[in-house]
Amino acid sequence: MGAAVVAFIPKTKGQLAKTIALGWSLAVLALSVVMWIVFEAGGDRFQFRESYQWIPTWDARFTFAADGIALVMLMLIAILVPAVILASWNDVDETQRSVPTYFALLLALECTMIGVFAAADVFLFYVFFEVMLVPMYFIIGSYGGARRQYAAVKFFLYSLVGGLFMLAAVIGLWVVGGHTFDWQKLSDVSAA
Repeated sequence: MGAAVVAFIPKTKGQLAKTIALGWSLAVLALSVVMWIVFEAGGDRFQFRESYQWIPTWDARFTFAADGIALVMLMLIAILVPAVILASWNDVDETQRSVPTYFALLLALECTMIGVFAAADVFLFYVFFEVMLVPMYFIIGSYGGARRQYAAVKFFLYSLVGGLFMLAAVIGLWVVGGHTFDWQKLSDVSAA
């Protein structure tokens, strides 16, 4: 939501876009700190579980959860994004590039990274991983250095080819794991 709000801010109001992006990323940091505090180290492996039906024919669900490793990665994202926003506060030139678009892309990237590490469904993990390429492509291609378009295309192509191998692995897990993408069910199958 923060990325959408910042994206619709007029190009002439760059300072407002920066402030809202920073505020939104700090809110995510605050929620992450709460998750860190509430997490029970000796409790269930996956905590904060939310699951909704998504693609019933594939048994793909919109499932999020966090274990200890995912929680560390979520905290790292929540700490680094406000730091990146502050570090790039004066780097985006308001005369040539859209400041709100840059900060909206940073928030969209944060959203997709959180989705990658919070996904408890392998297919959902794959979708977030691939969608994460979109804001990265535009950040590199629009706000990068001298050969930014070349770098963006190379990044996208290499990531896309690597993603095809990951898709094959995801499909293999679905076949071997009993036609499910649920990480907990796949863990139970591998343990048995």
